[in-house]
Amino acid sequence: MNALMKSGEFAALCQTTKETLRHYDRIGLLHPHEKDTFTGYRYYTDGEIVTLRTISLLRCMDISLPEIAHLLGQEDLKTVVEILLHCQEQARERIRHIEHAIHRMD
Repeated sequence: MNALMKSGEFAALCQTTKETLRHYDRIGLLHPHEKDTFTGYRYYTDGEIVTLRTISLLRCMDISLPEIAHLLGQEDLKTVVEILLHCQEQARERIRHIEHAIHRMD
């Protein structure tokens, strides 16, 4: 089993904040490996790193948290690929709009 990390350690390792981790836990996007029922402390393992980094990558593409939750809940690989391709096309469209705006400003 992986060593348990407190939320602060885990947040620092993943370059996020403890509040982000608490928010993701509240909305059901990323649950800690363990949660102390007495203190409320959240503990994470290396196993949660992949999920958090996936969420971070998708947020960088301006994908909403509900969309990310939907994506992470998919079990069919074909559906996941289709959703990611759609998100990728939306990102490319935003880039085209920004480049067009920059060109007009020049």
